Amino acid sequence: MTRQLTTNDLAVSPQWFGIGALTACSAILSMLLACATPFAALATLAVLFLPRRRVLAAAIGVWLANQAVGYLLLDYPHSSSSYAWGAMIGVGLMAAACAARAASDRLARQSRLVAGSLTYLAAFAGFQAMMAVGYALLGGTMTFAGILAVFRIDILAFLGLLLVVGLIGKVTAEFHHHGLAQHPVSHP
Repeated sequence: MTRQLTTNDLAVSPQWFGIGALTACSAILSMLLACATPFAALATLAVLFLPRRRVLAAAIGVWLANQAVGYLLLDYPHSSSSYAWGAMIGVGLMAAACAARAASDRLARQSRLVAGSLTYLAAFAGFQAMMAVGYALLGGTMTFAGILAVFRIDILAFLGLLLVVGLIGKVTAEFHHHGLAQHPVSHP
C-alpha cells in the first residue's frame, strides 16, 4: 500500500527553521569573518522574526556555531583568555538580544523601517557595551576605529540578511499563492 505524502508532511516549524537558519548563518559568517561575526545583526533578526520564547534558543545556536567554527576550524587558541572572550561574546550576544527586544517592544507603533533600524542600533549598542566590559575585565583596547569597522561589517550583514529574508518570503508567498504547498508527493 502506497501512502500519499503532501509537502505539509515534510514541513518544519517556521520557528525552528528560523533558529536553524540563523545558526547556519552564524557558522558561515564566522568562517568568512572570524572575529567580526555580525552578532548584533543576527540578534536583531532573531528578535524581528522569531517569537519571543525562541530568541534565546536562536542566540545560543548563533553563539555555539561561532564557537565551534572558531575552535574546530579556525584554530582559535585553547587558552583561558580565549575561553573568557568566548564567554564574553555569549554575554554580549544575550545583551544584544535583550536590547533589541526592549527596543522592538517600545517601537511597535513605528514604521517597520524605523523600528527595524532602531532595533538594530540597540542590539549593536548592547553588544558593544558588553565588549567594553570585556576589554575592561580581560584586557585590551577598544578603539572608535575598531567599533566603526565592526559596525560597517555588521550593518552590511544585517541589510544583506534582510534582503535574503525578503526574497525567501516572496518565494514562499508565491509557493502558497499558487497552491503548490498542497500538491501530493508520491512516496512508496
